Amino acid sequence: MNYSAHDRIKDLLATQSARIDDWIRNEYSSLNAAPLFFTSVDIRYSGNKIAPIDTNVFPAGFNNIAKKDFPKISCLANEFLDEQSIGKKILLIPEDHTRNQFYLENVKSLKQILEGESREVEIAGISSLSRIGNRVVCQNAFDPDVIILNNDFSRGMPKILYGLEQKVIPSLEYGWHSRTKSHHFSKYEQVLERFCLEFNLEKFFLSAKFFKCGKVNFQSSKGMDCIANHIDKMMHILKKEYKEYGIPEEPYLFIKADSGTYGMGIMTARSGEEVYSMNRKLRKKMHIIKDGLINERVIIQEGIMTVLEHEGRSAEPMIYMLGGKSIQNLMRVNSSQNSFENLNRSGAEFLSLKLRKEDINIDSCILIAKLASLAATNEAHSI
Repeated sequence: MNYSAHDRIKDLLATQSARIDDWIRNEYSSLNAAPLFFTSVDIRYSGNKIAPIDTNVFPAGFNNIAKKDFPKISCLANEFLDEQSIGKKILLIPEDHTRNQFYLENVKSLKQILEGESREVEIAGISSLSRIGNRVVCQNAFDPDVIILNNDFSRGMPKILYGLEQKVIPSLEYGWHSRTKSHHFSKYEQVLERFCLEFNLEKFFLSAKFFKCGKVNFQSSKGMDCIANHIDKMMHILKKEYKEYGIPEEPYLFIKADSGTYGMGIMTARSGEEVYSMNRKLRKKMHIIKDGLINERVIIQEGIMTVLEHEGRSAEPMIYMLGGKSIQNLMRVNSSQNSFENLNRSGAEFLSLKLRKEDINIDSCILIAKLASLAATNEAHSI
């Protein structure tokens, strides 16, 4: 390997961390925007590449954060809300699938974090809210100062939340009814271009190539030519680049729903022919995503294998951010998936990110997460 992005970032962080922080602050200042309240960034590290593969603006999984860290995170949340002159009463709107025990624990943990020592938090679903003028109130007459969403509203943003005088965090544009992964990664590429130019890095090692296809239907095979053709084109380009940069692995691709969460609507491919030869079970899996929605747009994304593992299980870092700052470093592990596959599937577990320094530098992961969170903030300016 002629170039190690991981080693280069470690050296950069060791010598220029203050300059990096200044650069990121200036980027937010140029947007005239604050960092997003909460984000979580999934990262893959192959030994050659280290890159974000997903950025969630409505992260769940707060139940996986150690309780001992709650006070520190609560203080950061309190500072963030105070900086925006937000009052003390918070309405937290969760996802509708409240029978999921893990998700319920997530909501409970998030409530504890938001309350801290000085704020009052009420949890309520959309159906239990009423609107009075330009404000929403709960059935118990709780009148919030701010509404914090932990619901990505894949089916569309409820009309009751539009035009409120109360602040809504994150802004309504970030729901999966409007947001796309392809748009996010195009913004990440722009941020990365500027960052690599400033700090003399080669962006090939810090991102995953992608292409988007719209108007697809896996049930009727509509749009499969677009997917198959671009798989073959991307594989040709990646093989050439991998050879140029001395990467020994054979490239591969993920086909993902362009909108949506929970690891649904994802498959791997190494040739366009694989799309044409999909069996009925895989077509169904790719056709229907969260909330029973039909998957009509996909992103074809360069696959980045993971060299990380925990007790023999494939692993990938997950960095939780609050206001652009790292608050928790977790690791998703999955014994049912190999190092090339999607780990966000049944069987996934979440642990504190404790890997040997020779495996990966956690600060490198945090830097990638900061850039991805910055890119997510950029999205709001062009959604």
